[in-house]
Amino acid sequence: MKREEYHPDCIEPTFIPGFKRIEIWGAICYRKKSKLVIINEDLKKDHKFNAEAYLKEILDAEFFDFWMEAMEDRGHVYVMEDGASCHQGVAAARKEQLKEFGWEGWGPGTWPSNSPDLNPIENVWHMLKAAIRKRPRQPQTEADLIEAVKVEWEKLDIEKINRVIMTMLERLAG
Repeated sequence: MKREEYHPDCIEPTFIPGFKRIEIWGAICYRKKSKLVIINEDLKKDHKFNAEAYLKEILDAEFFDFWMEAMEDRGHVYVMEDGASCHQGVAAARKEQLKEFGWEGWGPGTWPSNSPDLNPIENVWHMLKAAIRKRPRQPQTEADLIEAVKVEWEKLDIEKINRVIMTMLERLAG
């Protein structure tokens, strides 16, 4: 029946054989991108990347080094975050401590978290996915995908990233 076409009892999810998914973390600023962090199951608790893991593996590790270098280069840096739950709790407490060193962030509620027109990292994720899709041999396993993501992240053109970042004023004004 027409009225039942989208009823949960009448639909089933689509399964795409060979489709792999991994979680990653990365950061960008003008003329610089961070090292890429692969968030594997070892970093998760109950299959979830929580605030404690985010604090230990990213905020106090790769992100801190990236942020400090960016602060040295530019004098001041705004940190844009999405609404991921791992950014809360102990990670939010650490960010409060970092304010004395210049932390200033735009967090959830400032803009839509997955809005490619307002958060430049969303454009970079799109560029990364497109680069992986263009590879002559598509990743077939999780290990293949991790390797492809690492390789393509390193190959991303920093000038293209810079152009995306430089459009922010126009994006905010429009």
